[in-house]
Amino acid sequence: MSFDLSKLIHELRRQKQKYHAKTLSTQGIETLWFRILQTEDLYPEFVWLILPDFDFTALAFSLLFDIPPIEFDTINLNFEPQLPDLSKLLQGILIDIQKIDFSEIYEWLKDVEEMIEENIKEELQESITSTRPRKAVYGETKYGYSYYDPPAIREFLKSTFIRFFLERGTIDQLIADFKRAREVLGVNEDFTRMVFNRLSMVSSAQTEALILGYGVLGHSKLAEKGSRLGKVRFIDYDKNIQEIHVNTLDHLQIGFILGLTPLGYGFLVPYSGIYKSPSTTVSNPFAGSTTTPGSPSAIRMVEDRCRRVIRQYRYNPFSLANYNRPNEQRDYRYSERADQWFALQELRYLVENLADPIIRKYEANPVKIRMYKSAILQLISAKAKRHKWGYKGFQAMTEEEFYNWWLEHWRKQGLNTQVLQEIYSRIKRWIPEWRKIKFKLGSRVRERRYSLAVT
Repeated sequence: MSFDLSKLIHELRRQKQKYHAKTLSTQGIETLWFRILQTEDLYPEFVWLILPDFDFTALAFSLLFDIPPIEFDTINLNFEPQLPDLSKLLQGILIDIQKIDFSEIYEWLKDVEEMIEENIKEELQESITSTRPRKAVYGETKYGYSYYDPPAIREFLKSTFIRFFLERGTIDQLIADFKRAREVLGVNEDFTRMVFNRLSMVSSAQTEALILGYGVLGHSKLAEKGSRLGKVRFIDYDKNIQEIHVNTLDHLQIGFILGLTPLGYGFLVPYSGIYKSPSTTVSNPFAGSTTTPGSPSAIRMVEDRCRRVIRQYRYNPFSLANYNRPNEQRDYRYSERADQWFALQELRYLVENLADPIIRKYEANPVKIRMYKSAILQLISAKAKRHKWGYKGFQAMTEEEFYNWWLEHWRKQGLNTQVLQEIYSRIKRWIPEWRKIKFKLGSRVRERRYSLAVT
């Protein structure tokens, strides 16, 4: 199949114009704004079903593996949209998005010891502090009382394993992704099993049982009549359907569950739970002051994050069309954002067309051809993400580790290993440079507009 460059450029220009019309034009921004208004009543439900799931799992892994909560991708992604000043507005900055450090609001996110002190009942703090696993530090921790972890698996734990659950297809594919990571990185299987089971339990519990501070009305099931325990059914690492009964969320997060939790990867949690319930006093001029138990700081933090994300929903049309001056909104030929998109698509088609002759030697099915091209694009994109969270595990891998993971991942999807190896051999010398180009192209417009606004 011959490569027609002029036809490709013509098609890319057509797609560029369409992209501009839908996202960057004045009419596109207005259309997205009205679509936001139509769907904003549905968005909070989506946020409450997704965000607490990952945050509570991150807090659990923080205790179990001695990782400060703020280091987890899911907790560290916080932004505050602000109105731009005149100099920024003239550069097409429609909304000024600044990253905020949540550990400045909740200081205990910086340190596991402070997290325990702030959230755990006083009578349980010493027990948890003395028995929890600690990351080994040469010259500080005792041999046999701490653990060593390679950087790649630590990054997988902080972001990529949780990302797998967000993007899961079938349960078989999800478990296969965990097993591939374990095999490539040489990780203990008990560790991988525990991580998967924790994620599966916490994720399933949100709809399987109504747990205060976590459940969502209309989605979570009430306990059976006469029972004070919630019943949670989930699929474990070995593809078995498990059923457990829990009283509080922390039983799922860090509790030792017989037959499911390997020794050393959980705590014996009392029936009433481990979290503090700080008292809240409310004054009433007619009934006097009343004292009621409040929410633990961890739950307040998750609630705060959810409410911030919900409030920011209306800013989406402007953040999608950011760095876009009025003349650029009117005509796609003046739009630097549209040019940026065009350049990224050129890179994509360059990579695909280098692989295309090899693919078509062995494959005629258009679905399989598209899968091979997606596999090749993943070689570049997985290590060159700018915005999406959950990819630090891949970025921390050596090139050989990532290649082995990639090869096995796509083999399990039904692609021929020999074809993948042949394509990789042809393009591997250019992959590092393509990643740099992709990353620079993606950040170029933003950096340029902010620098012009300052000058």
